[in-house]
Amino acid sequence: MAELHVVTAIGDPEFESFVARTMHSQGWSVLFRAVDTLLLTQYLKSSTTIKPVLIYSSDIQGLDSDFLTSISGLIERSVGFAQPNAVEISGVLIERTQNEAALLAAIFNQGRAPLRQQGLSGQATRRSRVIAIASANHGDGATLSAINLAIELNLQGKKVLLIDAHDHIPAIAITLGERNLNGSQPNRVSPLLEVFELTQENAPTMGGTLIEASSRVDYVIIDLGVIRAKEDAPTERRWQGAFSHWVLDNADDLWLFSSPRLMSVHSLQQFQSSAIVRTLRARITFILNHRISGKRGDLQEEKFLSLVAPSHPHAIRVMPLDLRGASAAEQERSILVESNPKGPLRKKYLEIATMLTA
Repeated sequence: MAELHVVTAIGDPEFESFVARTMHSQGWSVLFRAVDTLLLTQYLKSSTTIKPVLIYSSDIQGLDSDFLTSISGLIERSVGFAQPNAVEISGVLIERTQNEAALLAAIFNQGRAPLRQQGLSGQATRRSRVIAIASANHGDGATLSAINLAIELNLQGKKVLLIDAHDHIPAIAITLGERNLNGSQPNRVSPLLEVFELTQENAPTMGGTLIEASSRVDYVIIDLGVIRAKEDAPTERRWQGAFSHWVLDNADDLWLFSSPRLMSVHSLQQFQSSAIVRTLRARITFILNHRISGKRGDLQEEKFLSLVAPSHPHAIRVMPLDLRGASAAEQERSILVESNPKGPLRKKYLEIATMLTA
């Protein structure tokens, strides 16, 4: 139960109170609040039955790497925050935030170092293009798109790792008729396709798995499900949020699907106005899904363009409404190339895959 016990060593009383209050709201017990290293050491040595998580700030004099090494046997782990307006922030320290969800994500991410510290950008042997696929709301088509894009790339002769990191209902295994996709390593379901499902158990090492895969596959396609602004992100499944943040830090592309439904448009507007858009490394492609034909479809497309164009995305795409193809694929638990190979939606995925591999 060590992960549920916290000791703080933060000089700024307002930030310390914010940290303690946030941790308490998540069910963590703040056992002790140290104001200097002497009191912190005395408390840790007197409490030998519990190894707490230490959350500290660089405004505590003497709380440096040497001190942390000296108490490493008395704590579960440590999470450090830099002082406000620091000119340089050490790689060990996190920039302060006043947002609860961002604070929890930062604490969790640093505690899962294998995921957070390993990135794709500096990998000399990397050959893959990483595309994260997400939707503005449930039912906007992220999973269907991830699966069928992966299959169309396979048909172009490309090796693909398909990852199910859906935030609500993982469905790739069901659609492909595969089992045991949630182990510690990707499953090869065909000569050109590997599939992996994110779980709480494999989330901490998923970054390393992706780095290894990036040297042997051509594309990594990640189904993130519904993407939310950071301030609205749920904290119940912090392991999942940590992976999503890692993906957004490392993916080459983020493809965000939205249908013309009012709830989807509202969610898309929230995403565009959030801080996450300004910090994304990935190129953003906005995709209007389920566009109907005729004048109503023209109006849908016009409204969508007026909404997303001011963000200056990398690309804007439009996917047709194909009830026959999508329904057949869902009922048969199959892919579009099997259920409706000549349908407009399948042709669109073929067009996109051809463009990517040209």
